[in-house]
Amino acid sequence: MTGAGKPAANRKTPPRRKPAETSRQPAYWPVYGFRTPDRDGWTLIAADGASAIAKSWALERFPELREWRAIDRTLWTDPAAHKILRFAGEPDAYDLGNSPAETAHVWDYRALCWRASGERIEPPAQAERVETVVVEFGPPSWGWIDLSLRSERQHTEIPLSEVFDPFAGSLTRWLEHIATNMPARLVVDSEGSLARLEVVPSTADLVYLVCTPVDASRSEFIVEMSRKRLVADFYRSLVNFWEGPALRDNWDMWILALKDPDLRDNEYASLQTPWSVRSQVVERYLSENAI
Repeated sequence: MTGAGKPAANRKTPPRRKPAETSRQPAYWPVYGFRTPDRDGWTLIAADGASAIAKSWALERFPELREWRAIDRTLWTDPAAHKILRFAGEPDAYDLGNSPAETAHVWDYRALCWRASGERIEPPAQAERVETVVVEFGPPSWGWIDLSLRSERQHTEIPLSEVFDPFAGSLTRWLEHIATNMPARLVVDSEGSLARLEVVPSTADLVYLVCTPVDASRSEFIVEMSRKRLVADFYRSLVNFWEGPALRDNWDMWILALKDPDLRDNEYASLQTPWSVRSQVVERYLSENAI
């Protein structure tokens, strides 16, 4: 990635990891959702307390509250700093897309509200109809790998950082969610700059792929295509790259700690070679659909 789209990180030196939190103990808080007549979709809150306490707090602020429900739980790194927090704005740190299907909620960026599983998400205003998308992963370079998406009329790139490693499971889970018709939204943290990959249902067989790049000056990448083909294009490119020579021969340019003999032989010994990114869920889906 070149120009303004590249995050403010030195691509020639290893990225610095954030210091470990030593004074804060993370805690999981229950998440509750409700509707109000004047708002579209759902409002979610995380509460350090029982459902009745959270509902009482919400009723004080939203007297016409209705359809109260327990949703899931989320992780707060500093629970002592808050009593009850209502989600506001873009909830990137509190993505509930990995919840079970019956409780999964995703943020609708166009309607600015949460949607429950199965509820209609506001579709993109315009989308390029395509048969396939070219998905490419660039070679690792000092803890960075560029993800490239290309169609006939559009092209975008997302810089992937080893510090917030999407290959550690989130990319594979995202593809599993697409294959199983679950809400599928992936937030990529490029060391402070956020990109998003969202899949929005269009018809029974078609979906919208919406990529919001880290560079706000660049347009969203939006295509409409077959759900099956999208899963196949992404998954096969991911597996071919992850198991191929471009990564294998330059593995220590991704896991930079392996360049340090002390770390390589001790705490990073289990990361000497790439782990598996394959998914039985996705491979069964592709096999059943003859893709």
